[in-house]
Amino acid sequence: MNYTYTELVEKISLEDLRIDVSLEITDFGGQCSVDGYIAIPILHLSARYQRSETFQINLDSHSQAECYLVSCKGEVFTYGEAPAILAAAYLRDTSLGDLQETQSFDYLFKYDYVVLESQYYESYAADYQNSSAVWGGFSHEAALNINEKITGVSSVRAIAGLQLPTVDHQTATLRAIYDSTPLGHYLALFHLIELSFDYDLVEDIKRLGADLKGIGKLLATYNNTEYQRLLRLIQKYWKDENSLGSSLRDFFRTSSHDSVIDELLYAYDKDGFPWSFKDNLQKRSDFIIHSKHSFDKASIKQAGFGWTLDHLQRATAYIVYRFRCAIAHASIGEHILTVNDSKLVSEKAEPLLINLIAQMYKRPPQ
Repeated sequence: MNYTYTELVEKISLEDLRIDVSLEITDFGGQCSVDGYIAIPILHLSARYQRSETFQINLDSHSQAECYLVSCKGEVFTYGEAPAILAAAYLRDTSLGDLQETQSFDYLFKYDYVVLESQYYESYAADYQNSSAVWGGFSHEAALNINEKITGVSSVRAIAGLQLPTVDHQTATLRAIYDSTPLGHYLALFHLIELSFDYDLVEDIKRLGADLKGIGKLLATYNNTEYQRLLRLIQKYWKDENSLGSSLRDFFRTSSHDSVIDELLYAYDKDGFPWSFKDNLQKRSDFIIHSKHSFDKASIKQAGFGWTLDHLQRATAYIVYRFRCAIAHASIGEHILTVNDSKLVSEKAEPLLINLIAQMYKRPPQ
């Protein structure tokens, strides 16, 4: 990935590299140190950082150390004018294979960097490097492919007639745009539904006017658990058995995510799933097999499981809420989803959640 000090001394001149000849380049463990600075590549940097900036890093146990975060990935290296910090990053970023290209074109950095005084390199590696994601929002570890881009082979479903009820709902959609990870995107969309937990209750009370008895009954049946609030909204807005069945069929259909889905839904014995197995492992196994290969009314009923609108509504609430908890929580009492499960969330959980949002916020017929 980078020039070694030996390559620089034996094969390349500073003129060829087009860096300031006044900079002192020395050997540091085989790497090039520039005026005493050594660069360490960052393989994943939070999008919160402004590009083409240099940020000072204060190492709390080494306050005298000069250490910087350089957000240079994709930026042009300024030949002949770059200071030692950028030159150190450049020599770590480029290689012999890039030399010919750099003679004719501007060089674009491949990575962002931490650049620090070489005398503190070992201290940084021992005390700070492995926890940089916590305190700095970046990582030197191999980057996970968590931000898969939408490509031309994907299609985008445009849902007609969605009408968000408040400014707060509109603002919440911005979080879904700017959160680039599938897990964060799911939570942002779920937050949209959470805003309607109490909003819908208030609207229902308004419609009752001065009917205090009716308001009392409504409040008496209002359950404060998030799962029950979610179920209440599904029972209110998603009453079409065919579309519920179709959405759940797509979710349950067998895929490479089967093992994770099975553990998330069934292994922790959470309340709310409409098909009760208790400790009957064979019954649970039968349901899993049928749901993955033929989730329709005839097949499920023939296998001895119930199929009603209530079953489908409760199943939807259970699945949506279990994914929400598995993403938002880190509890040994349930399955924990990580960035490694990004594709599962994008392909299975998010479509079901978006279908629910489409039912909740579709504009009433004129």
